[in-house]
Amino acid sequence: MTHGAAVLYLDTSALLKAFIAEEGTAEVRAWMQAADVHASSGITALEIASALARLSREGATKAAIAKAHAGFEAAWKDFAQVEVDEVLGQAARLVSKHPLRSLDAIHLASALRIQSSGHDIEFACSDDRLSAAARVEGLKVLPPIMMK
Repeated sequence: MTHGAAVLYLDTSALLKAFIAEEGTAEVRAWMQAADVHASSGITALEIASALARLSREGATKAAIAKAHAGFEAAWKDFAQVEVDEVLGQAARLVSKHPLRSLDAIHLASALRIQSSGHDIEFACSDDRLSAAARVEGLKVLPPIMMK
């Protein structure tokens, strides 16, 4: 990661919108185009796989799921990934301070880890509680994108 580069941190709820057309897709794709670096937690690949499996069970076409999976895999190779074990302690502190689910706390701790190493972070997610916690923790939170 280049020091001083514009880093876009995407949690899973935001990143999924880049590959599954829904409300917020255009915004996420525009943010990704504008960013120098894309970043997320190492848990994101598992969460994307889970979300795509859920969408498949809910009736999404095999072609749509395959296209989304291929798009994610191609993009994921270039992401700066924060390893989960690096941020678990901070995530535990964050759940004590904010009303966050555990995986959301890992995403927030991951973004804060990147920021603490001198990078400017733009944080994108679709969760009101996570957005609020990110603001309190000093991250620049992009305008909220709606959950479908």
